[in-house]
Amino acid sequence: MRKYVVDTDLYVDFIRTGARGEALRNLYTYETPGIFFSSVVIEELLAGALSEIARRRIEELFRPFERVGRILTPSRGVWKETGDLLAWVRNCHPSLRSKIPRLTNDALIAFSARSQGAAVCTSNRADFELIARWHPVDLLVVQ
Repeated sequence: MRKYVVDTDLYVDFIRTGARGEALRNLYTYETPGIFFSSVVIEELLAGALSEIARRRIEELFRPFERVGRILTPSRGVWKETGDLLAWVRNCHPSLRSKIPRLTNDALIAFSARSQGAAVCTSNRADFELIARWHPVDLLVVQ
């Protein structure tokens, strides 16, 4: 069974506009036992929840994963690897330094997923491919 971690961008697009709904439905329909929810994604979604209703809806997304023990949380090693990646970006790609704040959470998601043998489902091809240049990660890019 293949494992997946869904990136925040897919949930946000779906919540805001319904975009990427078919891709999420297909993933949830055919791959449910292999889907993990990242604690980093939980943080990002809750940070954007500006009302109690929005917060409850987001909690409805991740609570089932909590119940079955499929919340993926970055380990110390993942945090270290993320720091190494960010230093590499600063040193080797100075023109990309402004991306570092966004790359932090993406790297935590990518390296946590990789530690579990999971692919990251995302529409954020550019940032995740940059991360994969540092250390390979399995990506499922959704258009």
